Amino acid sequence: LDPKKYRIILKKLEVDYIYQGKTDAMAEFKISEEWLQNKVIRPLETAESVEVVTEINIKDTKGNQLTAGKAHWQVKDWSKVKTKA
Repeated sequence: LDPKKYRIILKKLEVDYIYQGKTDAMAEFKISEEWLQNKVIRPLETAESVEVVTEINIKDTKGNQLTAGKAHWQVKDWSKVKTKA
């Protein structure tokens, strides 16, 4: 998403800790163009803002899942923002 067109706010972050990390770890998050269109772009054609929940998991170098996280994002077209930055 273009940050010049859309205001993106992290509203809530939930993390469940599953396994103690003792090595390097990496988080990965991927979305498709279809997901973006269905969850953000098209809904914003009729709604002032949308809230989407993304799942982000962290694994260590051995593949052990360390955390299960959910990030709640509010997305809004800057033209609909009442208080400008």
